[in-house]
Amino acid sequence: MIDQKHVQICCNRCCFYLEGKAISSAEYEEKRSAGWLKDSTLIPCLGNQGSKYVLAASREIGHYLGYPEAPADRLLHSAVYAYDVRTHEYLREATALDKEQWLEMAQLICSMDQ
Repeated sequence: MIDQKHVQICCNRCCFYLEGKAISSAEYEEKRSAGWLKDSTLIPCLGNQGSKYVLAASREIGHYLGYPEAPADRLLHSAVYAYDVRTHEYLREATALDKEQWLEMAQLICSMDQ
């Protein structure tokens, strides 16, 4: 079984990464059906359907954040993960600084577009 932090799925269900490598939705479903994958991490869409603000902020600071998909009662206690924006590899459990940098950059980029 592959650890949840190494299984990323975007909120639009069009971007799939397994251990930092892009895979198709069919490959994801095949591995899930075979029992290799149980839980996944929800990430922002990094493809054409994604927000230009999310992409710009992530590229500027070098990482994006992912949230473990979990039942609602576990969600409040779940970790937030940081991923490298170029390689999509798991970096670490997101620190307060990771979260702060991402939020500040996203706010700055959004304000520049107005």
